[in-house]
Amino acid sequence: MIECIPQGDKVHIYVTSGHPGYHKSRLWSINTGLWERAGSNDERVSPKDMFEFLRKRKDRAERNQNQYEVYPPAKRHAVPLPGNDVIRQQAEKFYMMDWVEKKRCLEFGESVHVELKLFSSSDNLSKRLKEVVPKNISAFGNTDGGFMFIGIHDKSQEVIGCGRGLNAEALQSMVEDVCRKSEAIHTSDCKKKNTSWSPECRLIKVITPKSSEADAYVVAIKIPVFCCAVFEKDPNSWHIEGGTVCRLRAPVWMKKMQLSDPDEDLCERFQNVLSLRDAPPQCKPVYSIESLTHVQEKLFPVPENNIEVVPDAFKNKALTDAILNANSAKSPGICICSQSWAVDIDLSKNNDVICEALIISTGSYPTLCCVVETDGPDLWKYATNTAFHLKQKLVNVGGYTGKLCVIPQLVYSQNWTVLNHPSLYPNSYRLNQEKDVKALLRSLVIVVTNFTSLLSDEIGCEFLNLLTEEQFKILQTYGGIKNLFIHGVPGSGKTLIAMALIRRIKNFFCCEEKNILYLCENVGLRDFMRKQNLCQCETRVKFLAECTDFSAVKHIIVDEAQNFRVENGESNWYEKALNLRGADGMFWVFLDYHQKCHNFPDGLPPLSDQNMVVLHKVVRNSAKVLEAMQCLMHKIIEGPQSEVTQHLAAIDKQMELSHSFQGSCIIRKAAPGKEVDLVLQILQHLHSQGHTAGHVAVLFSTQEQLAAEEFKLKTKFPILFSSVQEINPNKMVLDTVRRFTEQGSGCMLLSLHKEMLWLCR
Repeated sequence: MIECIPQGDKVHIYVTSGHPGYHKSRLWSINTGLWERAGSNDERVSPKDMFEFLRKRKDRAERNQNQYEVYPPAKRHAVPLPGNDVIRQQAEKFYMMDWVEKKRCLEFGESVHVELKLFSSSDNLSKRLKEVVPKNISAFGNTDGGFMFIGIHDKSQEVIGCGRGLNAEALQSMVEDVCRKSEAIHTSDCKKKNTSWSPECRLIKVITPKSSEADAYVVAIKIPVFCCAVFEKDPNSWHIEGGTVCRLRAPVWMKKMQLSDPDEDLCERFQNVLSLRDAPPQCKPVYSIESLTHVQEKLFPVPENNIEVVPDAFKNKALTDAILNANSAKSPGICICSQSWAVDIDLSKNNDVICEALIISTGSYPTLCCVVETDGPDLWKYATNTAFHLKQKLVNVGGYTGKLCVIPQLVYSQNWTVLNHPSLYPNSYRLNQEKDVKALLRSLVIVVTNFTSLLSDEIGCEFLNLLTEEQFKILQTYGGIKNLFIHGVPGSGKTLIAMALIRRIKNFFCCEEKNILYLCENVGLRDFMRKQNLCQCETRVKFLAECTDFSAVKHIIVDEAQNFRVENGESNWYEKALNLRGADGMFWVFLDYHQKCHNFPDGLPPLSDQNMVVLHKVVRNSAKVLEAMQCLMHKIIEGPQSEVTQHLAAIDKQMELSHSFQGSCIIRKAAPGKEVDLVLQILQHLHSQGHTAGHVAVLFSTQEQLAAEEFKLKTKFPILFSSVQEINPNKMVLDTVRRFTEQGSGCMLLSLHKEMLWLCR
């Protein structure tokens, strides 16, 4: 994990990111700031023991839901020692005393529940309290509770007293301030998060036989057991934040230490392509519908005896041949070319760079080659920065755990001279075996196909946050095409690709938000996209309004285009968009004629005039929902024949489900006029089963049907409702099917269509 290489009068230290597989801890820490009681001693909880520490608290909570119970930490004290209860009772009795005679010998001594300290001198008393008290509070709080008495000899149990000459109020305040240094933090799954906890402290007067006035004091501190973790101080654990080395605060450290993979049900239904058991500290678990190895072999194949060049557009080019020759790359591996690797990892493109190639092969350092026409410090800064961020993402997003570097190079395009700074990395950072190359490529797949999943925040992991092979190839293969129509079956992720495309456009063309326009038909989808803070987002109606200024727009993305329309007296939105788009601008149109909801002219060119690519794989719908959709889709195809129905029939033949998640789709028939009553019954049932408001959406076929039934539904079911414009986890969505389309929500849907009720999830 750490490698030191002397070089002249310097020592270079190389540190790789750790992961639980090495030291059984999510984070590297010098110490945890946690203590436990073992007999009459305090023992520090080491970082490698944190999993066991947290497990014990979880087990204790499960066994005892209503009260704390004794659960000593050390194996040698798994059974309470004889006499501990007696000592605890004696300590409790002494704690309640108001005064005690000097030189009295107590009938109890130190134990798992009692700590005695002398501190007879008033010199440096505050300093000594700060050194000892927080540690003991942590130890007792993390074990079985206990008492700390200061002013008593720990060997003879003789009362001496402390704080001689100090004012009682000042001493009390000093002790209370020290006690507050300790910090009690609940675990993420604790059932008692609202339970307050704090140690108590009081002063017992120490008097002499000749005087009833206090000669000194015994500081008595009572520490209750805590359900989770009591810290002496923040852990000695550090990370880099914004380029600055920062110490982790105890709450943040505790949260990071508890991160784990989700439940087994999710693991069984989807591919766990990155588990926290084997990932660096910054990673989240990643679940996808495709095998990571399968996608890696498709996107970034590694041949047995040579270097593979991808994508195909760069094969057999003098450019790539020169790059490989300049790097002497001959061992099995891959050369992944891109117009801009910076754009691929969500950074801005440098227009002085012609193209870039990432070379990953056995026996070599991973190398990022930037082909340029000239040399300069700014280009070196760009190449170094891109290589650095790529390396960071391979570890923190892709979960790569081996030793890793990415060496930046500039390749001069005039004569293919490699402009190279000498590598300072040791040979151990080379990819020595083919398995290392493939492991790094699997991490690279996660990096380049990664996006922000709308379901991830809700379940605490990166769920379905990887573009499928089909989706990624749309961006990789067609990303440079200015005009493109993307047809996709329902649930194929068209809006998702649109968002990824907008991010690429911003970085590739160095655009501002005002330079990109996202157009859709319904207000709900517009508001959803506005929340992503990617670009201007407007509806067709607003786009056609004369009062709106779109003069800064250079690129246009159209979504749900099948529902656009050209109404009487309106200009054609498609023609206006084409004329508005800049000379070098992108104009991509996403649509699905299966989902067209009107019979008006849509303004789109005929299918024969569309430069088209099709998405066939269903990603966002369950198997049962797809079955129900196919019944309706077949009715559309079997209807009046046209160019569109023939096109849909061809798409349906290649449509496939990309996962095995079954879900459910229940169709219930209701008597005329009784649809809402049936919905109310189902809502009551879902509520009794523990489904929260944010997990359910009630959708009507039309706005007219919604307006007619909304009042009845709201008055008979006492819960807060919202429209798709203000989706809230504490409110149930009540809207139309069309407005809800493509919101990406993990809701259970109740959809009303005339006398039919569909319950889907």
